[in-house]
Amino acid sequence: MRLIGMDVHRSFAQVAILEDGLTAKSFRVDLEHDAVLAFGKSLRPDDEVVLEATGNTAAIVRLLTPFVTRVVIANPMQVKAIAHARIAFGQPRQDDLLEYLQNLVGAGMDSSMLSDLQIRLAPSPFIASD
Repeated sequence: MRLIGMDVHRSFAQVAILEDGLTAKSFRVDLEHDAVLAFGKSLRPDDEVVLEATGNTAAIVRLLTPFVTRVVIANPMQVKAIAHARIAFGQPRQDDLLEYLQNLVGAGMDSSMLSDLQIRLAPSPFIASD
């Protein structure tokens, strides 16, 4: 399994691929439909992708999901490494996402437990007040 971290910007995503504990590749993907789709087709079925919730997240998730095991939408409020990167650099970095996930998996956390880090995009149920 490889971990793919995506630092999503307005018109591109900076991508890092972690393989065997090392960043194997780092490159940019334009956030155009065909470019994201081509990127998805280059991924392996056992890959896992993590990206921070941004305005482009839902479209990226829809395009990449058919090609990988899982796409995790990270909540920056729950991911310490992202929060520290935001303070220090102004933007979360894909290497921070990968390092955080690698530490979780290395600490015995099963990848199925990563759903706790996801932001739910579904609307919350309406609760009527008196």
